[in-house]
Amino acid sequence: MKDTDTYSISSRGYFERARKSFSEGSKASLIHAILELRCAIEARLQEILDPHDHVPKNVKRTYKIDHLSKAISKNLCKENIGSTITVTDGDKTFVFRYIPVSSFLKKFAEKSGDYLHALKRPIDDESWAALRLETEKAIFALEENLTGNLLGPALRGTGDLCSLNIELKNYRDSLPDFAKSAMDDDRRMILSVDYFEVL
Repeated sequence: MKDTDTYSISSRGYFERARKSFSEGSKASLIHAILELRCAIEARLQEILDPHDHVPKNVKRTYKIDHLSKAISKNLCKENIGSTITVTDGDKTFVFRYIPVSSFLKKFAEKSGDYLHALKRPIDDESWAALRLETEKAIFALEENLTGNLLGPALRGTGDLCSLNIELKNYRDSLPDFAKSAMDDDRRMILSVDYFEVL
């Protein structure tokens, strides 16, 4: 019997629940959306770190946003620098993007920790409106982040080797062609890398 009430603990699972809760429009659902977004951002930072063997396991699994962010800066790249890798193979083009978790999202996640505790006083209408607007911005920012298909930038290994940690979700159809081309020793492929900043 299939479990129809699964609770995904991936960044995308948390994100989808956050978006659904936000769309319900109530104050209670807004708080729920904030908590799910906080988990989504934490999970995304952990997903970026997870495939990298040179990062210690205890560093990858912390729940502290600041510690996860610093681990990315120390072990992978500057925290707000993303990259687009375009591979051209004849008439075929493959695009891979690493989109870092933005400073805005990290600040939102840290601030949202305030809602893990009982409120000390009621929230006034103006503050509810501001909170709703900030949450909506976080939803848009995280949705953009989750369009990336690289878990970190390309990292140079030993010798002439380079590693790309590609997220397979939504890219399964094009990856077999890319893998086939990449494994052909006689094939010439053109690779270009562009960097961008996310704030």
